[in-house]
Amino acid sequence: GLVDNVRTNSPVFKKTLEKLYDLPIVGDVRGDGYFFAIELVKDQKTTQQLTRGESEKLLRGFLNNALLDAGLYCRADDRGASVVQLAPPLTAGPKEFDEIEAILRKVLTEAWKKLNALILHTVRSVSGTTVSKNPLPLGRYRRGKTLML
Repeated sequence: GLVDNVRTNSPVFKKTLEKLYDLPIVGDVRGDGYFFAIELVKDQKTTQQLTRGESEKLLRGFLNNALLDAGLYCRADDRGASVVQLAPPLTAGPKEFDEIEAILRKVLTEAWKKLNALILHTVRSVSGTTVSKNPLPLGRYRRGKTLML
């Protein structure tokens, strides 16, 4: 039945989601059964969290609608760390997991670009100077204000 389907396919779901680790915005994939969360970060190596403002603009200003428009019903939340919460139907299997991963890959790639632009804009606004049009890795910024060398 449904419980056996979840028990059998949960490791497959996790492994499919872990393919997203090649995206710099993905800091962690965690969960069990058919309830998983993908943590979003500014720097994958240090797992630097998004600021409250970055999270607000990225999650509510982009991710929630973009994921829904792409056909994925899930929840972007930041009551703790910034995460995308996934809970597919208990009847889902590998085919649906691949579809979920493809949608997440496309939308999270765009989210990374938007986050880079947001941080670059914040640095420009705070410093009053022009920053290269090629954004530096996000880990070089702290709280969107200080360039760390």
